This record gives sequence, structure tokens and C-alpha cells, in this order.
Amino acid sequence: TRKLRHMQRMQFLPPLNNVKHGQMPKLDVYERAVVNSELAELDARWAADAGSQTLQEKLIREMLALARGIDRRVRVNLEAFGSRLYGLSTSASDFDLAMSIRVPQRNAEVGFMRFVRHFVVRLQRTRGFQRVVWLQHARVPIVKFVYRTSHGEHECDVSFNHGLGMAKSRMIHTYMRSDPRVRQVLMVLKEWAITRAISNQNAMNSFGVMLMGLTYLAQERVVPPLQLLTTNAMNTRGWKNLAALQQSREQISALYLSEQSEPIRCVQSGEQLPDWRVEGKNAYFLAKSVGWQSPNKQTVPELLFGLFQFYGCEFEPENHAVSLRLGSARIARANLHELKVQMPEMVLGRPQMWRENLRLLAVEDPFEPQVNCARSAQGEWVEGLLWEMRRAAAVLRSGANEGRVLSALFVPPTPSIYCDASVWASVYGRLFPTLQQSVNEHVFDPERDMTPETIIPIEELEAAQIKNTN
Repeated sequence: TRKLRHMQRMQFLPPLNNVKHGQMPKLDVYERAVVNSELAELDARWAADAGSQTLQEKLIREMLALARGIDRRVRVNLEAFGSRLYGLSTSASDFDLAMSIRVPQRNAEVGFMRFVRHFVVRLQRTRGFQRVVWLQHARVPIVKFVYRTSHGEHECDVSFNHGLGMAKSRMIHTYMRSDPRVRQVLMVLKEWAITRAISNQNAMNSFGVMLMGLTYLAQERVVPPLQLLTTNAMNTRGWKNLAALQQSREQISALYLSEQSEPIRCVQSGEQLPDWRVEGKNAYFLAKSVGWQSPNKQTVPELLFGLFQFYGCEFEPENHAVSLRLGSARIARANLHELKVQMPEMVLGRPQMWRENLRLLAVEDPFEPQVNCARSAQGEWVEGLLWEMRRAAAVLRSGANEGRVLSALFVPPTPSIYCDASVWASVYGRLFPTLQQSVNEHVFDPERDMTPETIIPIEELEAAQIKNTN
């Protein structure tokens, strides 16, 4: 058939399953110095310089002056959010801003939309604000524009009354302040996701990748589960209670009820957790990071290797969900009853439709438990992501290469790898039994289709790339 002929013509990536049982080798003095130098370079790049900070402050002042001149009765505030808030942006990053607007109680919704309309008109008529576009039908109103100064043009987004977005940004910031390794791990992860062409709006954006990273760090006890605590002094009892919660369908379900018959309690102290309502959702998290002492003493390279190894080799996307709220990437998908994602077996039973509808990856939004942050990611992309995790673990395990340790993670992918999603078929290996039993059609025969001459020699191609960039 046409499908079989296509499969036989395909090229495949090496499975890289050999990293499953490996360990990150201990770095010698030279390699530690290399890693510290690489982290310092990344830190300088992922920290906006003083000029960018000054420009952001100037932009906020100008926009506040425009907004407050519309109606003195309306209370307006404007601040940075996202990566600009928690300090993981470059000087060239877009300016992401959040404007909170409180209009008089009478006809508040009508007054809110009228205020935004007047604000957009003012932006369009003000020098320096160009290409102003109002996205009225977005989940929250968003205005995109270009801010032009003598230093050039700067892409900007401002969202209105986006309280949950601000809460998520502040929680990530708190996690990053809890332990200095958190920022370094997330910084490497973000650089890796960008350079390897992983983060994208058509599958999963950088927020989803960050959630996967933070959840792994919580799972390894580098950071505490902030949404389940009133204290950051976790001891054996707290970790034991957390482990029991993560395994219990009943306890998990009780956390997600809109009206709990019993209050939600801290896994450490047993105190009732506060209920901070933002846009109708409970956005509570322990905002205090001072005093946390992690029992995990691994280095940043060891944590990175463990993260890539876990997701690439141990993580079971068809069975498990990633939940930062619960502090684990091993939560049974079936136990997150509010998460709007079909179980894989429900989709795999529909011949001719499973490729389009299969959603292997479930990444729970920390404040909106019904939202899957990987809802747009199709099966091939997810398996490609897990392959990229295995590749990253293999790169780190190889140690220093021509004066590099971390930098080899960031070599741009060979273009042929990304020209067709079907190239990821070889890494469906972990799902073959499920797929073959559930789908009444030929999926993939590794013994026939995955012959040596069809495997892309990625190590050779990328080694040549690394050598050429030195």
C-alpha cells in the first residue's frame, strides 16, 4: 500500500535507549570549571541588562499615564509578567505586561470593555506606539504593539485583568528564589528548548516546558510543593504525607472539588490551606521562599541529566501526568478527573483517527486543573520530545567535548530531522505493544522497517556541526 511504501522510504532516528541505565559521570576539576563558565555565560544572556530594564520602566510609565488619563475613577496598575517578572528573559525579549483595571461596580463589565477600547485608541494616537492590534476574542483581552524608540523597535503585549497569569509568574519566581539551582536548571532547559526547536505555539510553549522542569525538581525534592504547604520546613512526615496523597485517587479528587466538604490541609503541618480566589480559581501557593533547605544535594549537571533521563526513559506519557501542584510527574492520568484530556486507549480504538487525536502528553496547569498545557501536541511531537530528552542525556553523559559540557546541548538540530513529523516513527518503540493491540491497522514493524541504512547518523552530523562552530 501507499502507506507501507512511505514507511519503507522513511529515515529514522537512533533510539538512544542506552541512556536508560546510565549515570552522570562525576565531573573532574576541569569539567566543573567548564560548566561554571558555561552557566555564567548563559546567566549573562538570560538576564535583561540595565538598559532593557530602564526601557521597561519608561514604557510602563508612559502607558500608565495614558490609562489613568481616561477616567480618574478607574484604578489602574501595570506590571511585567512572565519571564520578564521572574528574570529569565534576554534584553531582546518581548515586553509582556499585565494591566489590572478596577472600574466602579455598576455595569463593571461594560465599563471595563469601554475602558480598554479608549485605551487602544489612545495608544494608536500616541507617538512611539505602532502597529497596535487589539485581540478582542482572546481568553483575556490582549493588545499587541510595537514600541519604537531611538534604540529600535520592541515587540510588546499587554493583557488586561489577567490575574491567573500574574499568579503563575509569581509562583515560578518563588520557586526560583527557593534554591539557586532552580534558575540554572530552568535557564538551561529554556535555552535547550529554543535552540533544538522544541518550544512552539503549535505543540507546547515554553511555559509547558518550564512546568515539566519544575515538576521534576519538586519530585526530586529540590523544591517544596508550594501549593500544598503553609510552611517550608518539610520533614519526613511531610514527604510521607505527600507521597500518600500522590498515590490516592480519593485524596487527589478532594483537592479539586469546587466546594470541599473538608478543608484542604498542609501536607506538613495539617493546617488549613488558604483559599486565594483569582478569576474563580484557587491560586494559593506558599509565597515565602526564605528558609527552605533542600535535602537534595545534586549539582546542576546531575539534576539536568536526571531530568532528561527521567522524561526520556522512565516517564510513561500514556499512563502518567505531569502535575506541579502535586509535585510529581508520576501522577496517574485517571486520577486527575478534571483534566480535559482523553486517555490514549480511548483514542487508539478508533482506526484512521488516532494519529490526529492522540494526546500522549498531559501537563496540568497549576491553577486551572482542567487545562492540559500540552493539549496541542500530537503523538509524533511528544515522542520526538522524549527522544530529544534521551539525546540530551546522552550528550551530558559524554562529558566534556572540545572544551564544552552543556553547550553541546544547544547545537541546532539537523534540518532533515524536523522536515516531516513522520521521522519520529522510530521512537514509538515504547508504545508498540499498546498501538499494535489497539489499532486495527499497520503501525510500524521495527524488524522490517528499522534497518541500519535507514537510521539518521545524528551523532556524526551533529559532531560535524559542533566542530564547524568552534
